[in-house]
Amino acid sequence: MDQEILNNLRKSALKLIAYKEYTEEGLKSRLTRVPAFKSELGLVKAISQILEEFKEKGWVSDQRAVDSLLNQKAEKYGINRINEDLKRIGAPKDIIEKSLLSLKDSEHIRAKLILEKRFNAPPTSYKEVCKQKNYLHRKGFSFNICNEIVDRRKKIHL
Repeated sequence: MDQEILNNLRKSALKLIAYKEYTEEGLKSRLTRVPAFKSELGLVKAISQILEEFKEKGWVSDQRAVDSLLNQKAEKYGINRINEDLKRIGAPKDIIEKSLLSLKDSEHIRAKLILEKRFNAPPTSYKEVCKQKNYLHRKGFSFNICNEIVDRRKKIHL
């Protein structure tokens, strides 16, 4: 019975990683939610064994999962939003810090490009200024960056 559970978990894990990059913690969390295995006693041990096997073969990598998420979201979101997404997938703190540090230099440029893509014209009223700042903040940019980008855009076009 234990070998059958292990094989079924391995199949489930392979299906999951075939579609998307997972961190070790993310895959562990996902495998514990597989409905057919909730009541089995050796589930945690089996999952740990599978994760070790996958790490040895290079099939699961925290760094690769983080890089994948950054490639998907860096052009659309700010550091705050990306930070939350990285925490949600279970990435280790040291990898998160390193990754966010690499994005920090391009934060202003990305915010400006995102704003220009959504709003063709600079703000002309207080209502439009608020609308553009709120848009950037919802995208995960800090208040300081939102204020700088929108205010600079408004001053240039006055």
